[in-house]
Amino acid sequence: MSKQHKFFVLISLVLVFALLFSACGPEPAPPEPEEPAVEEAEPVEEPAEPEPTEPPPPTDTPEPTPTPEPPTETPLPTETPTPEIQYSDLPADPQRVEFQAEDGKNLVGYYYASKYADAPVIVLMHWAGGDQRDWCRIAPWLQNRLDENPAEMTGCPVPPGSEPFWDPTWFPPMDEAASYAVFTFDFRDFGESQAGLGSPRNWGLDGVAALKTAAELTPVTAFQCTGKVAKNVQVVGGLPWMLTIGSSIGADVASWACYQFNELGNRSCVGAISLSPGSYIDNNYTTDAQNNKEADPSVPVTCMSGDGDYSAGTCRNAEEFLHDMIIYTGTSAHGTLMIDPDPLYNPNILDYILDFAEMVFAPSQ
Repeated sequence: MSKQHKFFVLISLVLVFALLFSACGPEPAPPEPEEPAVEEAEPVEEPAEPEPTEPPPPTDTPEPTPTPEPPTETPLPTETPTPEIQYSDLPADPQRVEFQAEDGKNLVGYYYASKYADAPVIVLMHWAGGDQRDWCRIAPWLQNRLDENPAEMTGCPVPPGSEPFWDPTWFPPMDEAASYAVFTFDFRDFGESQAGLGSPRNWGLDGVAALKTAAELTPVTAFQCTGKVAKNVQVVGGLPWMLTIGSSIGADVASWACYQFNELGNRSCVGAISLSPGSYIDNNYTTDAQNNKEADPSVPVTCMSGDGDYSAGTCRNAEEFLHDMIIYTGTSAHGTLMIDPDPLYNPNILDYILDFAEMVFAPSQ
């Protein structure tokens, strides 16, 4: 066999084997679909931060200015108006008053109205050596309405009388604008009041009844605040301020009754002056002075006596609780007899009463 023929046979066998292998072998896996090509987005550039710019140069435009308001005139300071004075419209003549003590005893007093409403009241209490007529010249002097020519209390002696407290020619002058309401009265067993003293302490009941009566007789105008309890207030509980002044038995009652009256809730007795006390009404004058001093508000009490009188010891025992203690040297005069123009009595009792009243009534003047 020729070489050419052998090469032809070999090629033929190779083709036959190739066809056999392709017919018996596994089918080829289909080609996987190609994913569509995604076009890549072009990168977006982030905006660059603006470069800081310089503020515009200032212009010459002026800032707006507020329109000025027209000038106003400054008002001149005005004086605070003085409250209108309220007059009592009551007569200057002393008015006889009948009233009762707590135990029913009938008592008689005389009321001297102030020319003003809301005036403070001075309650005068006599001694055992006389009756309320001992005050029949001092009361109108304190009332200060002599220019109205008031009548006199029944039984008042013809001036000048036998005692200096009945002679008004030496009494110190009072301020024109001053005018106190004044109340005098007879203790039971004295003057016009009913007799029948059960105990000296009953004179104390008479004193409390006198304070109640004097307060009710004194007009109080509607603009005052009622119901308050306070020191240095013109009206307390709807009542006017009151000062008690007493001689001998009245000296003890002045201090005792002032405290007892205030303890009723009134608090309008604001001071007491005692001329020759002696614990004559079954009381203890020192205790009474202490009670007044330690009260709320405190009530000043003054004790006056001649150094030769028994009452000097009473004053000295109470000294630590007193507002003032005045002992007149060189005299044994008792009670109302110390109301005298003699220079021995320095300070003069009537001058002292005016000063003391001005002190305790100061806000009401």
